[in-house]
Amino acid sequence: MRKGQRARSDAVCSMFRRFKGYIQADAHCVYDALFRGDARIDETDKPPDEVACWSHARRKVWEAAVVTKEPAAREALLRIQALFHSRDQEAATHDRRCERVSKHGGRRHHSL
Repeated sequence: MRKGQRARSDAVCSMFRRFKGYIQADAHCVYDALFRGDARIDETDKPPDEVACWSHARRKVWEAAVVTKEPAAREALLRIQALFHSRDQEAATHDRRCERVSKHGGRRHHSL
């Protein structure tokens, strides 16, 4: 690891010192120290749990599907696409609900 990366890893560890829980981060090497446990105060503490990003995972599955032409890789892409579609539908429903609440001041509007 280069000197600048070490300094950034130290900064990440400092920022998350004593943190317990899940962290989603990109795959940059500055986060390796954090997930390795370098930010722990006590050796008995557990490092944060790394939560992967579906967009990054999808890219790797896509590469595997292109190279191998395996049906399982294509099926994985379809399932990831279904997850994204479900998320998008949920977000749209949430947005409509928020818009309705702000428009009507939290009251339901009934038209006759």
